[in-house]
Amino acid sequence: MFVTVKKLIHLLGLFTLGFTVATEESCGDLDFDYDKENGPYPRKTDMYMGYMPSLKGFVESSDIYRFFAIQEQVLTMIGEAKHGLWRTQDNGTVRLRLRKKDNGEFKGGAMKVGKDINKPNSLKKLKKNYAYYLDNIDGPYDEGFNPGKSGEDATFVDIPISHNYFENRYKDHVPIDLPLFSCGIDSTAGYPTVKELWDYTIQQPNSNKVGPLGKRAGLDIKETYDSVLRLELFPDAKIWVNIGRGGTKDVFDQSDIDKGNMEMDVVYRPLDTSKTNHEVYIFTRRTKNELFLHIGLVIDNEEDDELSYVRPDGTYWDTLTVNGKQKIKQVVTYDPVVSVIDDGQTQKKKMHYLPIAGLHHAYGGICPQKGGYWGEYPNNPSGGGWRNQYEEITPICDAIVIDLKAYANLDQPSWSNNNFQLQNAGTLEMDQFYLGKGNHYGQFTDPYLVSNGFKNPHELKFTEKSNPRKLPWKKVIINFEEIGKTNQYVDKCGKKVPETGLTKVQTKKRNNWSTTYVNW
Repeated sequence: MFVTVKKLIHLLGLFTLGFTVATEESCGDLDFDYDKENGPYPRKTDMYMGYMPSLKGFVESSDIYRFFAIQEQVLTMIGEAKHGLWRTQDNGTVRLRLRKKDNGEFKGGAMKVGKDINKPNSLKKLKKNYAYYLDNIDGPYDEGFNPGKSGEDATFVDIPISHNYFENRYKDHVPIDLPLFSCGIDSTAGYPTVKELWDYTIQQPNSNKVGPLGKRAGLDIKETYDSVLRLELFPDAKIWVNIGRGGTKDVFDQSDIDKGNMEMDVVYRPLDTSKTNHEVYIFTRRTKNELFLHIGLVIDNEEDDELSYVRPDGTYWDTLTVNGKQKIKQVVTYDPVVSVIDDGQTQKKKMHYLPIAGLHHAYGGICPQKGGYWGEYPNNPSGGGWRNQYEEITPICDAIVIDLKAYANLDQPSWSNNNFQLQNAGTLEMDQFYLGKGNHYGQFTDPYLVSNGFKNPHELKFTEKSNPRKLPWKKVIINFEEIGKTNQYVDKCGKKVPETGLTKVQTKKRNNWSTTYVNW
């Protein structure tokens, strides 16, 4: 029975359209909010280009909502303007946690605290008994700040990305020398209100593609960043920098607390993106073993290395080449200077942090003021980020904010390409015919035009007289410069659909229409 159904699908030309039949090969269909269920080519336009899935969702944190949608393989995210970001920077290592049994006890065969992670037998133990997240634990899990005492079983091990554990995946990776300005956008682990949308997104061709700045921030390290999507800001969306008013209240430090001066000035101006390289991302990353959704920004001045840094110490530093070390900035710039647009002019300005967690959160607390693990904030020890990050890269809370108004093309790179959805992308025909009823088209009847003898230079006469008793079919051939490209999507089976071009049935029908106009 299954073979018969499959052959029937092939004959009908539906197998290329993302159309799912409940068989043992089926893995679930995607939702189509719109669908032309009848006609000769379901789920295709009149020019045989496939329909794309439509999905919507929203996320929320601290009573602020952000809205997602996917139409025509374009993801859009619309949230609040001037969303605050914190600075963090990965230290070039990945934390591996000791696996647990289903009963919650640690597995045996652990590494010993202080043992050389580069010995041959160490790799075997790491592969067998450790993982960057524990997939058999429900709910949050925190491995603590210390792996144990010297000689004890290590509850976690931090290894550099060059380690053999990663099978040379990051052997030639650029130095991780740039910070990531980021913030969570959904307070619920697993982002259930957009899970279907995000699961779909990360299967699409343009997902998990990280740019040169993103790589310098480590966003391509899969064991740290589970999934990544690069975004483009809408034209009126900006990245904003707090530059202050130029007075004594631009900076809030310990002396203000000591003197009781509990206030500061805030003035935001847009980052000059013509002078500052920048990349925007949505990404998922684990906190206490659970996945959360985040917005992220990486910037780098074109003219200097103000934002660059690698700590000249530790296992990651030891893996860098001597030549590479000489080129890397080894001193933290706590308050970077960047280019902003002020009074219509590009100006170099120092960014100023806020002592509070965020301007959008009246009761959000105090900025952690150091990097490293969030922990049990506001109880110490606590930082502004994750385990494998530098404490000295301070969060400079809300020194940079970003407008959450962005989009991403999920399949074709850009709609600005000459051949994108060129109207022959469905048929793959260089010379494509069109049919229409012959008549007179464009004959002026307006009294002013007629009385003054105006003639329409665009008038076309396909018949001897206007409105003949029976309107004849006329065929027009359009010659295209090239074959167009149209969007496709990756379905739940991992297959890119719909296939371009016509099925045998559609080709036969189209040829029939071309000569006899039957079924038109």
